[in-house]
Amino acid sequence: MRRGVLVLVAALLGAGAPASAAFAAGGSTGGATKVWVTPSNSTTSVKHPGKVVFTGAIGDYGTSVSATATGKPSKKKSTYKLLKLTKGTILVTTVGFTKALTSASPSTSNTTTCSFVVSAGGPVTIVKGTGAYSGITGKFTLTGTFAAILAKKNGACTTKSNPVGSYVAIQGSGTVSF
Repeated sequence: MRRGVLVLVAALLGAGAPASAAFAAGGSTGGATKVWVTPSNSTTSVKHPGKVVFTGAIGDYGTSVSATATGKPSKKKSTYKLLKLTKGTILVTTVGFTKALTSASPSTSNTTTCSFVVSAGGPVTIVKGTGAYSGITGKFTLTGTFAAILAKKNGACTTKSNPVGSYVAIQGSGTVSF
């Protein structure tokens, strides 16, 4: 039974010696990648970073913090994000994604229940990388969805306090070279 599982896994991975060796070594020269982000729910993301997972050409995971244009972690909100992964770092600029998300109108809104959904997608550009990601280039498109229930004050929905319930999903795909 165990051998059968190993044969199946080898077949799914390509079974060829070169493919198996490259997979085992973690080697990559780039290609298609997917990314999933769980943003920080804190304005001080340096102390409470978001989480990020890459699959495909980048098979890695780690944290995401606001950064300066040079890649230094920053306590201030920024359109630059430093992705601290297990094999190195990747600095990205999210200006296109941020602009798309902040200018999006709710696709679903209900003033009786004070609920809404906003979804938008935009580009993210890789600025630079370190470690295994030294020399990395590429772009990907992120799509973000935000659903929330707002508090009621005097019978009306209010945006003057945090939502009483919320959900955030950010994911995307693109192509990288390194």
